Amino acid sequence: MAVAQRMYARALFEAAQEAGRVDAVAGDLAAIARAMDDVPELRAFLRNPQIDPAGKAEVLEQLTGDADELVRNFVRLAAEKGRAGELSDISA
Repeated sequence: MAVAQRMYARALFEAAQEAGRVDAVAGDLAAIARAMDDVPELRAFLRNPQIDPAGKAEVLEQLTGDADELVRNFVRLAAEKGRAGELSDISA
């Protein structure tokens, strides 16, 4: 795992820990990682550097509609920062 991925993972973990929602956040992020593993098209879409980060954020927003608010905000931030394709690695 790259340093940046560890930093993102740690930041999300600490926010979830402060909110007392570690299990819910971990489960929701793991579900996104599973979706990326199960749907190669989703993984390819999120990793494609030619697709605008806002478009990736929009797709992730739809996928995480029922997820914990911390996860929804986190994946939007990750997409905006060009890290949407790394969500499964961050989840690990």
